[in-house]
Amino acid sequence: MYNFEYFLENAKKNILNNNLNEAKKNLQKAYLIKDDSPIISNLLGVLEEVQNNILQAQKYYRIALIFDASYNPAKKNIERTLNFEYSKLGIDLG
Repeated sequence: MYNFEYFLENAKKNILNNNLNEAKKNLQKAYLIKDDSPIISNLLGVLEEVQNNILQAQKYYRIALIFDASYNPAKKNIERTLNFEYSKLGIDLG
């Protein structure tokens, strides 16, 4: 039986290997287990960001912070995307 952490780790590996559809499938499965996870929202933001959908990524990062205002990867990602000199360098997978 797969658990929440299994799906998250697979999603991260798939993001790093640019297998974005597989990453999204893993995040959807993790969401079915725990739908209020800031980690999932942050990783959905990362997925959007690597596809250059910055505004959508920011929405997911904000959702992550609604679930947990102290979740540092989402804080770092939203601050980085709002920076005047935006760069994908430093994306935090958590």
